[in-house]
Amino acid sequence: MRQRAKKKKTKQQKIWNYIRRNRFFVGGELLGIFENPLLIRPFINALVKAGYVERQDDEREFVDRVFKLKVDTGMFCPTLTKGKCFDFNLKKELI
Repeated sequence: MRQRAKKKKTKQQKIWNYIRRNRFFVGGELLGIFENPLLIRPFINALVKAGYVERQDDEREFVDRVFKLKVDTGMFCPTLTKGKCFDFNLKKELI
């Protein structure tokens, strides 16, 4: 019997799953859970720019900022490469 190889979830996918599950989140929560500020900040900023997530306050520090999931298009996270955002759920490029 053949077994399917499990695909490993990317860190962006894990962050997307967390955001979809919680709807409201603080930047510091993500930094504490995923421990990769070099990935998290650009990913969240790109989600804000693309309109998926919006800021709920005016905090200057990322760790204190409150965010809200604004648009949930589905289970696959938006893919961000070279300033472009592609949504596999909608099958189209957004930025």
